[in-house]
Amino acid sequence: MLDWDRLINYTMDQVEDETIRGGRVLYGRELYTRGIDRMLDRNEEALYLTKNNVGDAYLITTKGMIVFTRNSRRELYYDFYRDQISFIDFQSRCGRFDSDVEIIIEFNRNSRFVISIDMYYENIAKDIYYYFRDIKDRQYNNHRSYDRF
Repeated sequence: MLDWDRLINYTMDQVEDETIRGGRVLYGRELYTRGIDRMLDRNEEALYLTKNNVGDAYLITTKGMIVFTRNSRRELYYDFYRDQISFIDFQSRCGRFDSDVEIIIEFNRNSRFVISIDMYYENIAKDIYYYFRDIKDRQYNNHRSYDRF
């Protein structure tokens, strides 16, 4: 199991802007540390780490998504090759106090997640959404190619 307390605190420590109310995001070069690399599979790279305003954390990698819920202290892993994305949506929630952007993703195991991200990170949230959408399209196209035979 990943050291989620360290990851969540790492996310909070790296973001210094106090005006960010909702979910915070780290991505790209900010995630290339030995500590995070040690926590992942060697063939897997961290792409995005986001923490929403209630303390849930989402680590999105090149192979899947690891979800940690702070209340239940459970870690769930969703493999993009095994777990089919059945639904994805992007919503802007202007005017809400907790978060301004939500990515809703549902996997075939009847697991639905709402990734809440502050409007400050709207462009990164859109990148995450398009990343999920590309994976969903690839999953659909791979599945269709198997159905033909």
